[in-house]
Amino acid sequence: MVTPFKPLEAMAAGVLVLASDVGGHAELIVDGETGLLFKAESRDSLVDQAVRLASDGALRAALTANARQWVREHRTWERIVAVYLLAYGAHA
Repeated sequence: MVTPFKPLEAMAAGVLVLASDVGGHAELIVDGETGLLFKAESRDSLVDQAVRLASDGALRAALTANARQWVREHRTWERIVAVYLLAYGAHA
């Protein structure tokens, strides 16, 4: 399992993220805070979340700002490398 980079790239670039609630998406995106998640394989859920984004400018602004900040705080190379060093038993 590999963390998907496309949502992270979008979040860092200030692009809204609407993703299914599977795999790495649910790990990266805090629903309603850093993006929106819809139930996998549910058209109704996808439509509901898309309409929510389209109709709420304040939500879009908050999601964008929160997502950019989250990436800056949690997905720096320093933090990512530290996790891998621990996983492989290496020391910094």
